[in-house]
Amino acid sequence: DGPEGLLNAWPMDETYIDYVEGNTTSGIINDVSVNIEATILESLNEEGGEKNISIGYHAIEFLLWGQDDANTALQTPGSRPYTDYVVGGTADNQSRRGEYLKVCVDLLIDHLKLMVDEWKVGGTYSSVFLGFDADVALSNVLTGIGVLGKSELAGERIFTALDNQDQEDEHSCFSDNTHRDVILNFEGIRNIYLGEYTKVNGTIVSGTSLSDILEKSDKKLNEKFLEIINTCNSNVNAIPVPFDYALTLETPGGSGAINNSVNSLKDLGDVIAETGDELGLTINTELPE
Repeated sequence: DGPEGLLNAWPMDETYIDYVEGNTTSGIINDVSVNIEATILESLNEEGGEKNISIGYHAIEFLLWGQDDANTALQTPGSRPYTDYVVGGTADNQSRRGEYLKVCVDLLIDHLKLMVDEWKVGGTYSSVFLGFDADVALSNVLTGIGVLGKSELAGERIFTALDNQDQEDEHSCFSDNTHRDVILNFEGIRNIYLGEYTKVNGTIVSGTSLSDILEKSDKKLNEKFLEIINTCNSNVNAIPVPFDYALTLETPGGSGAINNSVNSLKDLGDVIAETGDELGLTINTELPE
């Protein structure tokens, strides 16, 4: 019930927002009966289908880059001309397109602020979380990184695209930035386990980590956890760029960097579950139905 669906919903049907090759009049932008307003665009998100994405990161990504070229061998992202936003330029409804982009960005900022405020000291979710019994809090943390690593990242965000050999299933298909999505998703897991985070200005925020806790309970298991963390880090950073072209170089079950990333992230999920058992916690690393 949080803002994730308003921020990062995907994959998306581009025709829900704007024109695509072969359909110059598709989308909300080209339907002049729809007012381009924040409340309206937010209400249209996932209206009538989960791929009907109207706002969030990937809507903005599509508005900036446009469709990616179907020929992945070109190894290029989408190339929307800036004249799509110039009145009298390319495509129709240029001013509506510009307004749509601005409203999407404003909504993104609002929804990110909502999440930040929830987690601030004294924020609604922060207060709930800090009020949990220690075992419940640890279970939530381990379940969170376990689901993200094994089910969401290894499964939905990497293997699905590889299995289908379809660039439409990659996370950032318009900008060809999927490799960074994968790396940073994993870094989030690593940051949580190691209890440290490097700010954009280089300052390191750190504190007692999950690794510190496990070290006191089972030193060998902590070493195993750290080893798989390092393996995952090597594998995700070895994925060739762009991701949609790299998909064509591998098949499911092979030994390429994408397959290796899937396998090591699944192993990481299993070690997270093992860590939960060691700490006497109930951990589920599968996505909820």
